[in-house]
Order: sequence, then C-alpha cells, then structure tokens
Amino acid sequence: MLEKLTFFALRVPEMSASLDFYTDVLGLEIDADETVPGFYTQFILESAAGLALIHGLDQDGMDEAYDIALKVNEIDAFHAHLIEKGVTEISEPRQIPWGRTFVFRTPDGHTLRAYSSQPIEK
Repeated sequence: MLEKLTFFALRVPEMSASLDFYTDVLGLEIDADETVPGFYTQFILESAAGLALIHGLDQDGMDEAYDIALKVNEIDAFHAHLIEKGVTEISEPRQIPWGRTFVFRTPDGHTLRAYSSQPIEK
C-alpha cells in the first residue's frame, strides 16, 4: 500500500529567521507555486521528496518539529488497516486541498502523516 516517502517538513517557531537560513545560508530556492506566505514554504529540489517549512508547532495533533508524510494509494483503506493493527490514531482522515490525510503514532512514539493525492470532488 505504501508507495514512497514524498515529503518532509520541519516545523519552525519563527518562519522569517528560518527562511533566511534555508535560502541565504543553504541556497535553496522557494517554490512560489507551492507556498502559502507566512505559513508554509516549499523549496525547489531535484529529488522525489519535498522539503518545506510549516509555521506553528501544533497541527493535526502533531507537536514535533517535523512532519513526515507517507504517500499511499488508498488513504481510507490504509487508515482502516492501521486501526485494525492497533496503531494509535492522532487525527482521523480528512480532506485537504491536495487530497486526504491523517496522522498516526508509531510504536516508538514518532508521529507520521499518511496522505493520498485524491483531488477534492466538486
């Protein structure tokens, strides 16, 4: 069911200072098409996975300084599978602009996000 790791975001308390570091120090270029100013900044990378910054430290029940997202092909089936296996759910599946997502906790305490790219039905 799991396809690939496609996204890694670092949660930051101060977006402007972090942006200075990632753009000026590391030389990353901001992907303006995938950025929500003041909240979410994604960078252009030559890889399959994306790196982004997210403003705020508590979203979807996650309070870590990272947001690791795992792309799955059938989000609701994957969620049901995890619940059946006794995995701790942090947030239920929900619709987001680019698909569906939910958050769960691994047995060693890490939180992971699962998502699918199913577009919003209009």
